[in-house]
Amino acid sequence: QGFVVVGVAVDEKQNVIDFIDPMGIDYPVLIGDQEGIYIMKDYGNRLGVLPYTVVLDRSGKIVYRHRNEISFTLSEQIILPLL
Repeated sequence: QGFVVVGVAVDEKQNVIDFIDPMGIDYPVLIGDQEGIYIMKDYGNRLGVLPYTVVLDRSGKIVYRHRNEISFTLSEQIILPLL
């Protein structure tokens, strides 16, 4: 329905692969190494908390930010109105 998930990793490539493969992650993951930290800060994660979720609308505007894990229910409440 036009929804895309993109991960941003802040580790070295092999460490990221070793982490995502067993978890079955099937969405694109940008391997930013230390550059990923700058990306997180640009999107409002000034403390560097992981995981960190940012939801953008179709125009690219940030509509939601969340530090730490996010529940499936909360994810639905945020994402479904945007579809």
